[in-house]
Amino acid sequence: MIPSTSLLRAACIVAILMSGPHLKAQTPGVTVFGTVRDMNTRDSIPFPLVTVEEIGADRPPLPIVSTARGRYEFALTQQKHYVIHYGAPNKVAKSVRMELNGPGTEDWATGYGMQLDITLMDSLPSIDSSVLKEPFGIARFNKESGYYEWDLEYTRLMAERLKALLDVYHERDQRQ
Repeated sequence: MIPSTSLLRAACIVAILMSGPHLKAQTPGVTVFGTVRDMNTRDSIPFPLVTVEEIGADRPPLPIVSTARGRYEFALTQQKHYVIHYGAPNKVAKSVRMELNGPGTEDWATGYGMQLDITLMDSLPSIDSSVLKEPFGIARFNKESGYYEWDLEYTRLMAERLKALLDVYHERDQRQ
């Protein structure tokens, strides 16, 4: 059992990680990498399920290889919109949306790197976690900065909705 402040801190850490600076990469497109962790223990989740779905495509999501330490890495080489899904057995799945259109040809050819560390919470019966069916964050290209940045207003709204879910989660977790 984790105090509710720790649960909220874990949720905020995800938002902070997602809003951090993004690196220039050496390969064309956007290289996405990170670790999937358990929200309560902060331990990495072995072999999490990570998939990439191109929005509007008639193809199933592409599975991404992950490691026993919960790490993953992949490259997105086209300026399209994607949803990255994260999951694991007995965990509530999460996703983020990446809208990759925007950079010029030269910047796109140089590439970008984006670290996305995600925490997943245990699934508890009778908890409505449908808020997490929506992307937890949305990244877009900012022409002024020349980088991909997270829509902080959207993330703030999702964090408020997540707080309500975590309050119920914490209450039920204490009872079990």
